[in-house]
Amino acid sequence: MCGVLNLIGEGFRLKREAQTVERDGFWLEREALTVERDSFWLEREAQTVERGSFWLEREAQTVERDSFSLTRQGRRMGRRAFRLERNVRPLELQTAALQSIRSV
Repeated sequence: MCGVLNLIGEGFRLKREAQTVERDGFWLEREALTVERDSFWLEREAQTVERGSFWLEREAQTVERDSFSLTRQGRRMGRRAFRLERNVRPLELQTAALQSIRSV
């Protein structure tokens, strides 16, 4: 009789252990799904960051190109201003000479 009770007790314990293993398997499966989902979102976020980096790089190149163009345009305007100033001086001298002739 004692052996039968021990077998029943052992069967009960094994059944509870099997339920525990099954429950642990369920939670491990859920955790694996969570990790998979998190991995998916991290991958999407990495792609978003990569895309943002690409556009920032393009914008930086545009700014660099615009800066270069503005520098060239500034030099051109500086040369024009220099030429205009060079042309204005003789006109000022001519005007001064004409005024001095008129005042005589």
